[in-house]
Amino acid sequence: MRSAIYEGVVRHRRYQPKAHALRYRLFMLALDLDELDTVFKGPGRLLWSVGRWNIACLLRKDHFGGPRKSIKEAVLDRVEEEAGRRPTGRVVMLAHLRTFGYVMNPATFFYCYNKDGHLAAIAVEIHNTPWGERHVYVLPIEQEHRDKKSHRFQLAKRFHVSPFLPMDHDYDWRFNAPASGPGDPLIVSMKNLDHGRRVFDASLSMTAKPITSARLNLMLLKHPLITVKVVAAIYWNALLLWLKRVPFVTHPKWSDEHRQ
Repeated sequence: MRSAIYEGVVRHRRYQPKAHALRYRLFMLALDLDELDTVFKGPGRLLWSVGRWNIACLLRKDHFGGPRKSIKEAVLDRVEEEAGRRPTGRVVMLAHLRTFGYVMNPATFFYCYNKDGHLAAIAVEIHNTPWGERHVYVLPIEQEHRDKKSHRFQLAKRFHVSPFLPMDHDYDWRFNAPASGPGDPLIVSMKNLDHGRRVFDASLSMTAKPITSARLNLMLLKHPLITVKVVAAIYWNALLLWLKRVPFVTHPKWSDEHRQ
């Protein structure tokens, strides 16, 4: 099985206009989307499921694309639409599952491969809070860079995420590919830049572990209500930023409507 559990640390750091930081432990699943019919089958996995409600479950509605398309098909269609070429191999989704009926993924990462095993593109599905909107960034990997162990992307911000960060920023994102074996690290680094000056960064640093029934259930014991923890951290730190008098940024759609 190519799917895996990732456990590690997420860290956010703000540099301007006031310093602020958060750090907490978490786990995510890296699911090969070709394995969804089998990944939670077998003894000891009754609390986990795909396509139906459970203590921990993956539901189609929790990710972009209409219900008539599988998650994999929706991802490949979006990559082909934006990059002009369609990956020919597997897609690995790194995300939180819905847990105790609640799901929150500030960012879901889709690693898209060609049949030759090389990474062809990364799609990043961003959710914002509290507006409940989604946006997908497609990051194609050029042929000459496909053998690299890590990949860097520089792009303009196109989606409002935090009410404490304006839209006129650029991103500097770095990824390595998901693990090829147990114990391999996975790193995601995402920086917000204001005319080249780092204002904010977020990072994931995690280690791969094989999926077993015991380990899946241990994750639920070690990280209960993980998705509630994620959204609670978002709102708690928003309150701390407000108390520090970090300027509040109105959602662009409300600004546009007000001007009209």
